[in-house]
Amino acid sequence: MNAPILNYPIDVSLAENSYLVVLRKEAYSVPHDIRRIRVASGNVWVTIGTQDVFLAVGQDLAIKAGHEPVILSALKRGPAIVELLNA
Repeated sequence: MNAPILNYPIDVSLAENSYLVVLRKEAYSVPHDIRRIRVASGNVWVTIGTQDVFLAVGQDLAIKAGHEPVILSALKRGPAIVELLNA
């Protein structure tokens, strides 16, 4: 039996760059003040509105101000570690 995918909204502003552990079969909302995400470990599926992007270790993605919700999910075996950058 597969566990449901849960959405954990992050409603805090980040003063410094932070890391998020993205567990397999779970989904995470990215705070609106984040401007770039970088994959430190694993593989990540990123959904911004209706656009899907797949990122591997070392890849990053710029996020425009005023973006639609950004959702992160780990791919394959998970977990993934993602750096959240607000500058």
